[in-house]
Amino acid sequence: EWVPLKNLRTGTRRGGTLKMSAVDVMWHPKNEDIIASAPPNSEVIIWNRFKNQRAYKEHTQLVNKVKWNPHSDHELISASNDGTMKVWDIRTDGACKTLHGHSGSVRDVSWNPHLNSYIGASFDDGSFQIWDMRSERQWQTRVMDEHKSLLSFEWSIEDPKLFATGGISKYIKIWDFQNDSAPKSSIKTVSSIYRLKWRPNHPDQICNCSMTNDNNIYIWNINNPYV
Repeated sequence: EWVPLKNLRTGTRRGGTLKMSAVDVMWHPKNEDIIASAPPNSEVIIWNRFKNQRAYKEHTQLVNKVKWNPHSDHELISASNDGTMKVWDIRTDGACKTLHGHSGSVRDVSWNPHLNSYIGASFDDGSFQIWDMRSERQWQTRVMDEHKSLLSFEWSIEDPKLFATGGISKYIKIWDFQNDSAPKSSIKTVSSIYRLKWRPNHPDQICNCSMTNDNNIYIWNINNPYV
């Protein structure tokens, strides 16, 4: 029988007790005692197993995604239905940067694991954007891929130029961000795509799960999209 080590859901914080579900959650990649979560009240919560948590309240709508920066011990990014992405330094009390997508709800956001200044995001209007965080201007690249919500954006683990998108259209598309005029590969799946993940040490393989009642996880070879 599994026994929980600690119940963070009922942890207390200033202003009351946090008793609600989590939309997203992610362990800190280097500190096993720190977790980030996104409850459905538009907050971003930082948990520490041995200390009180911190609550960030600058988003105005539901937060769909939280991702730690793999190149920094202290940075986190969040993606929200309010159309913004916010970068947080967990040593401070507020967002250190706000990115305005101007494309509706931000469904997913991801740091490039190889190039520390690049992030990618997917949006409800069917577009995706690539941002260079060294620049103060808007996105570096914006592509209107389709007119249905893109729910997942995932950089390749092995290749710094490649990323995958997927959503309501039932297509997984593989892109090279140095040549975004057309996808490098397209894979037709059996149902709408909720999440994508690349397989470690296998640069040609990616898996997806569905947002419907399809109970399967599918593994694909991007160089042979019909299998």
